[in-house]
Amino acid sequence: MSAAGWLDLNNHKGVLKAGGLDVALAGVHDSHIGLDRYDDVAGPADPHATSGSGCCTHRNRPT
Repeated sequence: MSAAGWLDLNNHKGVLKAGGLDVALAGVHDSHIGLDRYDDVAGPADPHATSGSGCCTHRNRPT
């Protein structure tokens, strides 16, 4: 999906351009199965970003 322009936020930080703004994002992987690494994304947002956001987290899908 990254090749199609999606931003991979599984234990990563990134910047997404939206409406002319650079929005700093951070995300963690699935905490239900121990894949989240909050320490990898903790801390301040990218100082070059126009705006910061909270942390995106994984959500389980119902089966």
